[in-house]
Amino acid sequence: MLDVPANVIEGRTMVPLRFVSENMDAKVEWDGNAKIVYIYY
Repeated sequence: MLDVPANVIEGRTMVPLRFVSENMDAKVEWDGNAKIVYIYY
């Protein structure tokens, strides 16, 4: 289930990166100090 709804922007559907990544069995980590998202697949 999505935490936030998908949005359509200029004809493209935007969904949360974490939702897509985790549903592809990837691990998602956030480095708040560096403001970087790491995705391990």
